[in-house]
Amino acid sequence: MRRNAKFMSLFLLVVLLGNVVQVLGISTAAAAGAESVEGGEALPAPVIDEELDDSTELELDLDLDVPDLLEALTGPVTVTGSVYFLDGAYEPLPMDRVQLVSSDENVLKVTGDQLYPMKPGKVTLTAIYGNAEWTREITVTPSAVEAEATLTSLSHDPGYVLANTGEGISLKDLEFEAVMSDSSTATLTGSDLTWSTEDSEVVVDGGELMALSQGVHFVIG
Repeated sequence: MRRNAKFMSLFLLVVLLGNVVQVLGISTAAAAGAESVEGGEALPAPVIDEELDDSTELELDLDLDVPDLLEALTGPVTVTGSVYFLDGAYEPLPMDRVQLVSSDENVLKVTGDQLYPMKPGKVTLTAIYGNAEWTREITVTPSAVEAEATLTSLSHDPGYVLANTGEGISLKDLEFEAVMSDSSTATLTGSDLTWSTEDSEVVVDGGELMALSQGVHFVIG
């Protein structure tokens, strides 16, 4: 069966990719503990006010809004919650600082603050924030509707192929990593895809890719 994947670009010949890493320099000022002397007189050491974050000592409990029952293949479910302190105050839980862990990712998959119920089963979901921890057992029930997984993304490593002008490349030799709507993965070959190109110097025919001239050419599968 041939499958279509939108916007999967394959570079034919040579493409150089560069990763730019920005290094942030952070300078720290250390206050000297010794007294400074100016004009022969001793001056007191400078006093630096520091705002201490003692929220981790005040954290008492977490409360997350997560159902006990989830239906398979109905995700994602976005997790929210609150954190409660010893002084009685509470505030929304910053989910970007919460670590969510599923005891079985095959049943309940965690991506950031979102849950994907994959298949029937029981798991323990754990949330960790500072020194506070929250757990809940979640049951994933069978999907009410048998949903066929669809292709959501396609990738090729390294993203290009090298070719000699006038020599065909077998599509069966090109492998692609496919991610499905149920988060499962599969390996496809170029022959599983439908190819197109607006480049007149590239021919896709008979199960082969062929470049007619030197250069960088683009094809889409």
